[in-house]
Amino acid sequence: MTNVTWRDVDNQSTHNDNYTFDNTSSGLNTNKTLYFWVMDNATNISPVGSDSIEVLSDTSVPTITSAMVVNNVSPDLRNATYTNSATVTIEINAEDNESGLAGYYITTDNSTAPTEDNKSSATSWAGSWITTGFMTDGNSGNFTISDNFSFTFDNVTNDNKSVYVYVKNTQDNVSVYTANAFDWIILDNSSPSDNGTPVLTGAVDGTSNTTYTDNLTVTLDNLTSWMSDTPPEGTASSGVYSYFVTDNSSRDKDNITSSSGWTTLDNLTFIIGSQWSSDTADTTLGDTTLLDNKTLYVWARDNASNVSDNYTAVSIFFDNETPTISSFSIYDSSDDNTSYTNSDNISFRLRSSDNGSGVSQYFITDNASYSSNGSVSAPWQTDNASNSGDGGWKALGSPSDNFTGTFQFDNATNESKTLYVHIVDKAGQLSTVDTQSIVFDNVSPIIRNVVDNGSAGLFGSDNLADNITLVFTVDDNSTTYDNASGLKEFYLSYQAVKSDLTTAASHTATDDNVSGASGWTAVNSTNLSGFGSGDNNSRYLKNVEFTVDLSSLNLDNDSVVNFRAWFRDNASNISDNYSTPNIKLDNSTD
Repeated sequence: MTNVTWRDVDNQSTHNDNYTFDNTSSGLNTNKTLYFWVMDNATNISPVGSDSIEVLSDTSVPTITSAMVVNNVSPDLRNATYTNSATVTIEINAEDNESGLAGYYITTDNSTAPTEDNKSSATSWAGSWITTGFMTDGNSGNFTISDNFSFTFDNVTNDNKSVYVYVKNTQDNVSVYTANAFDWIILDNSSPSDNGTPVLTGAVDGTSNTTYTDNLTVTLDNLTSWMSDTPPEGTASSGVYSYFVTDNSSRDKDNITSSSGWTTLDNLTFIIGSQWSSDTADTTLGDTTLLDNKTLYVWARDNASNVSDNYTAVSIFFDNETPTISSFSIYDSSDDNTSYTNSDNISFRLRSSDNGSGVSQYFITDNASYSSNGSVSAPWQTDNASNSGDGGWKALGSPSDNFTGTFQFDNATNESKTLYVHIVDKAGQLSTVDTQSIVFDNVSPIIRNVVDNGSAGLFGSDNLADNITLVFTVDDNSTTYDNASGLKEFYLSYQAVKSDLTTAASHTATDDNVSGASGWTAVNSTNLSGFGSGDNNSRYLKNVEFTVDLSSLNLDNDSVVNFRAWFRDNASNISDNYSTPNIKLDNSTD
């Protein structure tokens, strides 16, 4: 018996075995008869046995039963629109109820996809069939599949990636292309970045401010406008999708990426120091106890899950404490007189402090009708041409804790002037008002009359040679005297000539130098007889007396003396001099 292959049996009574029909010789779609013999150990052969079976061929194609899906790998996102990795997973659902599934084929170019005509010969794809896990030995394969299969794009350029899927059965029949065999995903592996215009907005007195805030509620403004997702030229981007905000600068890209505190809100408003994030590493933002710069760090993530390479730092200074004026004084610019001045341009000294952002500006006015209204933006702070002294807010120079400046009165009326001053810190916090007053008097005293108190009651003879008593009538600049600073002191200069025409004394002052002369005498009751009695006071003197001792001159009978008198008020205004006629001395007893 030739062309027969004898096989060993493993059991004396029953035996199972497999046999493959020779398809090339007898073909499919036919009845197949199988003949068999058995032989014992003595080489005796049994009569022939046979059995028949009908073998049918498989001409059907497998089917993709539902739409294939492209999934992002990390994070695991099914049917994702974007991916940041060239490797994705393809979800395939297919079946073949005849001979079974033998493999799948994935391509990004449908023009070279397998077809029934080229399924065996096309070298561009034939070697790309994935058969791992499938039965390909001609027996029954996998009749259905529903699984995710890894796929890596050859072209890693950021753009829209089209994906096509085919499956085949054990008879090499290939599925027909349908809509279920197609999906797409956008590859974007470029990280978003800051375009240089981050904004953190607070408010001062209810007005938006991007540098300072007097409350803890702040807003990250226009996030999508200052975070951008710009890929290389000519490629695609997925766009900024979410943000992560923290006050912890030590967080890095790796642990930020996996955090749970990402938010998709634009114009993100939150309270510094409050719990706002679900991320356990960032339950609060900022320390509410300190007046200082609050810095937050913003990370961005695009739709493809790319995270910015680094954070963007945004800051705002929190300051809700008002500055303090520790002292405020005003004084005459020429002599540091703090009570009176004869100039409408006076000096002031301002000492201040601030625990937060630092003192920035001051506002000073002598307009008693102003009202700060508790706000630096009130109308009184603006420049007003009708009030020459109100120049609006002015920068507080250095040092701010001992600043000196000048101020010009709003009008030239002689009166007591009150100045009102505020300071404001850099955060816009307004101090309480401080005030100081000074008497403005720029009108000189007037000497109405000076006479001697000799026996004749007028200038002339009969004055003693060793002294002369002068009688003054003087007022300080007003008939009502209400706004006068008051008479402070007077100065006398005299010339004495003896009877032989020799000069015993010469004048010691003129109008030009009297202000600096030594020897001014205070206006008081000690020096002036009659001061303080009746209507006499520092603003008005009538017939008050002052005795001039001339004994040291050794004047003889018929000597003559003349006087010059000046009065100065508390505002340093000096009267014109009053010059007396010659007074003749007479020591005779006749």
